[in-house]
Amino acid sequence: MLTTARRLLAEGRALDASTLLDQLGDEAERRMVTEIAVEAAPETGVSAAECVRELRRLELEGRLQDLRRQLAAPQQGAEDALLREKIEIARQIAGL
Repeated sequence: MLTTARRLLAEGRALDASTLLDQLGDEAERRMVTEIAVEAAPETGVSAAECVRELRRLELEGRLQDLRRQLAAPQQGAEDALLREKIEIARQIAGL
């Protein structure tokens, strides 16, 4: 999603939810943009770094939800890899 947003900016195009949604193919990313677009604006100013950190956190939490669903009915031999990825993502979220 961030790559797509950067590309749109580099092309000089407007960066709004509608334009970003048109460019995203991944359903999870489209859902995240929609959720962010309908959230209330922060009452105080936030830095660009805080925005990026929040977007990253939302992306990681979405992946964590996907992993939980996959772990509920894992394919044979895939459970260990899913658990390792889940732990790594949890570590990344904690480090934000």
